[in-house]
Amino acid sequence: MLYIQHAPIFHALFSTLEDYYDNGRDSLEDKLNEFFEILTKKMFEVLNAQYDFDDTYLSCATVVINEKQGGDLHRQIVSSLRRSFVATRALAQGLYEADRVLTNIQKVLFLPLICIHPT
Repeated sequence: MLYIQHAPIFHALFSTLEDYYDNGRDSLEDKLNEFFEILTKKMFEVLNAQYDFDDTYLSCATVVINEKQGGDLHRQIVSSLRRSFVATRALAQGLYEADRVLTNIQKVLFLPLICIHPT
């Protein structure tokens, strides 16, 4: 039930990951940090559902939570995801380019021979 209520957060993350994979334009690390900031806020709200918090308080609570946890787990996850996606994207681009090169080589190798006969 909690996932369904907060599904847009995860949909945004998956959309960000797809966009990075396809285009590589935005900083993946910045986007992942934004995701974890939003996720931390939502978790804090869910765990303290009996209270009503404004955005300023939630932002402050997120900073304090990250400081108390040392931010190590967050940084490790972001770093691992970033490295994985950079490597995956590079591999996919390499495979795409290899396919393109091989297709062009095939076209060249299988061109019909044209003989010019002197008349």
